[in-house]
Amino acid sequence: MISKETIDEILQKVNIVDLVSLYAEVKHKGSSYVACCPFHNEKTPSFHISPEKGVYHCFGCGESGNIFSFIMKMTGASFSDAAVELANKFDIEIKYTDTKFKDNKKDIDAIYKVNVLAYKYFEYSLKSNFNLIKEYLEKRKISSSAIRSFYIGFAPNSWQGLYDFLKKVKVPENVMEQSGLFYRNQSGKLYDVFRGRLMFPVITQPKKISGFGGRIIPSIVSKEELDKQPKYLNSRETLVYEKSKILYNFYNAREEIKKQKSLFLVEGYMDVVGLSRVNVRNVVATCGTSLTLEHAKKIEALNVKVIVMFDADNAGYNAAARAFTIFLNTKINAEALFLPNGEDPDSLADKEGENTLNFLNSLPRISLLDAYLKKLLRDENLENINEASASIKEKISDTILETISKIQSGIKKLETLKEASFLLQIPIEILENELKKPKYKLSFNSINNDNLSKSNVIKIINNSSQSSSSSIGDSKIAPELKKIMINKLPSLDREVLSIMLKDLEYVDIISKNSSICQVLTHFMLEFIDSLKSFLQQNQFKSHNEDGGNFLGEFQQFLMFYGKDYLMLSKSLSDDSNSFNPKGAYQQCEKLALRLQKEGTIRDLEREIQITKDEQTRILLVKKLFEIKKNI
Repeated sequence: MISKETIDEILQKVNIVDLVSLYAEVKHKGSSYVACCPFHNEKTPSFHISPEKGVYHCFGCGESGNIFSFIMKMTGASFSDAAVELANKFDIEIKYTDTKFKDNKKDIDAIYKVNVLAYKYFEYSLKSNFNLIKEYLEKRKISSSAIRSFYIGFAPNSWQGLYDFLKKVKVPENVMEQSGLFYRNQSGKLYDVFRGRLMFPVITQPKKISGFGGRIIPSIVSKEELDKQPKYLNSRETLVYEKSKILYNFYNAREEIKKQKSLFLVEGYMDVVGLSRVNVRNVVATCGTSLTLEHAKKIEALNVKVIVMFDADNAGYNAAARAFTIFLNTKINAEALFLPNGEDPDSLADKEGENTLNFLNSLPRISLLDAYLKKLLRDENLENINEASASIKEKISDTILETISKIQSGIKKLETLKEASFLLQIPIEILENELKKPKYKLSFNSINNDNLSKSNVIKIINNSSQSSSSSIGDSKIAPELKKIMINKLPSLDREVLSIMLKDLEYVDIISKNSSICQVLTHFMLEFIDSLKSFLQQNQFKSHNEDGGNFLGEFQQFLMFYGKDYLMLSKSLSDDSNSFNPKGAYQQCEKLALRLQKEGTIRDLEREIQITKDEQTRILLVKKLFEIKKNI
């Protein structure tokens, strides 16, 4: 964690006027400064900056905050990432509060340096092998301008080309391995991940490359390798490269996105490069992974319209349905755009040339809910809702209502229900009555559904009680849950609680650990969700002069659950307390995995007892034996 000393130094040294001046033209006016708001389009300046207080406020769109919130809003960064960006911009040394983060900082810096060296190798390789790949570049219409703009390089079809280069400049093997650019064979020798590929650096900060994507070049690899290797390959995940959080071209396209007040979201590197070639530059892409909530949060911070491009096939409609569920609880204004059959953004740019943007604007755009419905209809081999029988219509409606039930905002839920009523051709009163049924009562918002098995969700539904809720900010907490004393909680819940209160960094870590979440009680899942919401709402409050006292609000939050929660927090924060959250987390993970296996064993034993088919029973007994053997 970045130290309070560093945060204070950033607040002291970074002049908010200087910072805003990097993004907008600032003029002096009286005791403050004004500018045209960088967050929305305006001709008359309504964005006011107070250097004395270190804050800004826009009287046009209502945005306000300090230097940290400004960077977070401009870039979609988290508070810690914003602090790092500010420190880098204004030459401030970053200090961390514990050795784990200090060690990580060294490793992170080393990976960034290796990635820059790797880029130089790929850049040199492209120049020196240009004739070898010239035909491919021309075929894909990748110009010298595109090569410069996107820093495109080339990885020769060599097992150790990059390895030998880095070895010559004395990069240690352990750092090479940390970079995600190498595999290790059975004999323990490192070899290059990328071979015979066009290389696309993923730039996430000024002069910093987080990872690479590589597109195989068919003409220079063997047929065997062409059959075995994926068309696109990405760096392995590292401390600086997490595909679920990174969008390709996000950093470079920010200015154009703000200028156009819109963003095209596509799937691949070549789609971005291809559209850019025909002057469609407000484009970003996922890096070889499905759209995630982390991607959505980055996009949401830009406050622009989002047009998600999909291929007009089953994969495209499945992706559209996923986008609907990902954007569900964001404020993103998104539409789906399905390309003509057989086209992708790159091929479309090739076909339409300079007319591509006009062509894209001429295509029909539909809401993500409409795209979700079309996906459900395709699953039933139907073209439209009028073709659906009563049972199919009920099935589709049930799926859509289950998704709508997860929307947190009452206004958004109502508006989505209205749209669903229109699309399904079912009166809204009927949908509202359906939504009140017990099966939709569970607040799925408090659970990371990707981290829970179907059986565990069913258990939670069966155990949950229907009750009213009170709120702290936007965090919903059922009143009866607040009365559970710590000493009444199961031992695993108590340990998880101690880990989070000792080190708040573990709140997010635990919430994403499916093994642990599946064996926690409903109460603890609710507590984690409420704590997570509280931290998100207050992530930079303690450093904002007008933001109030974070510690006081945190203590108040704990008191909603009981005095024993506050006392535990105070005890754990004492310097003399030797509780080790890292070790405790590892033990919890091991225990959770064991409990899961024990649960599976019980389920198998019950199934063996009731199974009448002898062959099935034999298979179940074998499976049970294997699980018991590995405990």
